[in-house]
Amino acid sequence: MHTTPSHWTVEQIAAQFTGKNTKKKLAAIVENLERLEWFGLVIAETHGNQTIWHHTESTKTA
Repeated sequence: MHTTPSHWTVEQIAAQFTGKNTKKKLAAIVENLERLEWFGLVIAETHGNQTIWHHTESTKTA
């Protein structure tokens, strides 16, 4: 995912893993995305009733 410069829905992220996309699996993905957002690694944007996630570009300081 990091190499793809695009926005991802939870369902698109879940499709990258094996097995069924259960409610429990989707909830775990959302929980971890929220953690990554807290650390400033991803950003969530809501469009209508759909949340889309994308990677943030971090700046390095010397």
